[in-house]
Amino acid sequence: MSTHKVRSITLELVRSGESHNQLLSPLTPYLALCGSHNPEVVHVPWEHAKFESMSAAISSAGSGEQARERLAYMAEDIIQMLLGIRSLTKELSEAENSSCDVLELRLILSASELSALPFELVAAPPAFGIRTRLSEHRGLVIMRQARRVATTTIDWPDRPRLLVAIASPDGVAPVPDTAHVLALCNALSPWQHVRTRGQILRDMHILPGASLEGIAKICRREQFTHVHILAHGVRIGRPTQPRHGLALHRRPGSNEMDKVDAGRLACALGHSREKSRSGDPLTVVTLATCDSGRQGTILTPGGSLAHELHEEGIPFVVASQFPLSYPGSAIMVESFYKDILWGTDPRRVLERTRRRLFMALGDRRVGASDWASLTAYGSLPGNLRVHLRRSQRRMAQRAIDAELAKIYPFLNHPADETPPPVEDLGEIRARLENNLRRLRDSLDEDSLGIDRARVYGYEGALEKRYAETLHYRATHDDSEHRPHGEAAASLHFRRILRRAASAYDHAFSADGTQSWAQVQATACRLMEGDPPCKNGQLDDLERQVRLAREQQWCSEYEFHRDRFEISIMKIAIGQMKPDQLFADASCGVITQRMHRDPDSFESRSVYRQLYRFQVFTENLELGAICETIMNDARLAGVTGRAIPITDWRNDPYGKTTSIDPVRP
Repeated sequence: MSTHKVRSITLELVRSGESHNQLLSPLTPYLALCGSHNPEVVHVPWEHAKFESMSAAISSAGSGEQARERLAYMAEDIIQMLLGIRSLTKELSEAENSSCDVLELRLILSASELSALPFELVAAPPAFGIRTRLSEHRGLVIMRQARRVATTTIDWPDRPRLLVAIASPDGVAPVPDTAHVLALCNALSPWQHVRTRGQILRDMHILPGASLEGIAKICRREQFTHVHILAHGVRIGRPTQPRHGLALHRRPGSNEMDKVDAGRLACALGHSREKSRSGDPLTVVTLATCDSGRQGTILTPGGSLAHELHEEGIPFVVASQFPLSYPGSAIMVESFYKDILWGTDPRRVLERTRRRLFMALGDRRVGASDWASLTAYGSLPGNLRVHLRRSQRRMAQRAIDAELAKIYPFLNHPADETPPPVEDLGEIRARLENNLRRLRDSLDEDSLGIDRARVYGYEGALEKRYAETLHYRATHDDSEHRPHGEAAASLHFRRILRRAASAYDHAFSADGTQSWAQVQATACRLMEGDPPCKNGQLDDLERQVRLAREQQWCSEYEFHRDRFEISIMKIAIGQMKPDQLFADASCGVITQRMHRDPDSFESRSVYRQLYRFQVFTENLELGAICETIMNDARLAGVTGRAIPITDWRNDPYGKTTSIDPVRP
């Protein structure tokens, strides 16, 4: 299993008075609160006008050495400011002695003017030329939080649905919409078995010509977990006290500009502090705001806008603190979403994305400040690791189902027709192995036995399907597509069945109440050619199944399904006669269920298991019995088409269902 440790240091900077309507000044005293240490007074290093001038100079310098020097100068001042806080240096000394992979410096800010400061510069990589106890920690991440935003109780998304809002009204230059949409499509590709418009729109809604009215309308109709906004940044308010906003369209179909602030945008997204506490699915908002004054060549700061959106209650907001180049913005979007959609810890995602932007500095089109631009506001739940582990598990399962869906047309075509072409199985298997690794990595030392059992059971179900694919190719495909001949292919799929049996063994070892796992392990060994020959072995297994039902560890249907499979195996080894099977109550329950609900996940999964018994065991008597039951099921309307491992229809939001999702 793969785990990483996160060490958090919280630094709170507060001042008296209102949070807005004040400029940066070295004369203003801020109170620094860090850990359990005494409060200290700290001052910012610049006047507001000087800071604005320095930021503008960095913007105009682009990607040259001059921009790098100005960034280094600004970074040194920020580092001196923070390292002047004695309580923070003490906390850093303790963190240096801990074995953490990610060091999170959480900044809680009460004054909105502090949101403009580039605190992220303290995370400069050593290659940047600044070496301090802050920059030398490779996994340093700056996470901001508005003081008035409480820790959320969100469920981290395990079924992402993206809204991409694109705006380029009159008076501003075009935005790089194609690059961003392509980057998001690539990030979503692991969960799409075909790249069609329908598949893309299932997971992502693209809203060109975005207006507040259009955003509000789509958010009332659909729920989104992630929102990505690509628009030009504008300044709104009085010249002496400007604020950042977005240049959206005035109304759908209009090119007239509407300057939108954070409050109006949050209202259009249908979000508020109350909704964030009551489980609203919107979790992540990313802002890519372009500067029309630079002819559309860079993306301007959205840090203060992110601060205000976060204050409106959106749990996690990501924006650019410095101007982002267009190539840098595409790297940022693709890198961020490729990680965040898998359920990776958002702090790890920020660290990786910033590192990738720094590595891209060799491309002259990438801005010198791109790596430092990423700024994030987050109020993450205290049990974040539990949420992330569940999300990682569900996303890995969905990716596995998407890969398996690529071979289902091959399995589902009529036997008397030529099989349709299928992607190279070696490539599919490599991606399945990678997703299996992700699935196993979703477990850690604190995972419950039932969670471990489900992960291993899912692995067993995957191996059964892959063995079925190999067997079908060995017996139906043209000889030129059999890389090692039929005999070698037979050995291959039997080896896969042994892997399935081993996975089910691990599932039962993880949680001894899951008797279904032992039933599946025994069935896989029977199919592989290693029948349960020990005297009374199947009788002992049946007693375990009865005990599971008595203790209410399984549902009544699961009990009858397990007994039904045990009876099938008894026939295979000559321990039961066919007429005994048809007279058994469990067989009656199974057949009645298939007649009553032929299109159900349970009915179709029983059909597929009967098919495996028939084709894998090569037992003529058992094959005839399975064919009799399958023929009756077909007459009732049960289709023999291959199905996903998990019944996502009854599990739309990744919650556990009453029917175990790893048995078919």
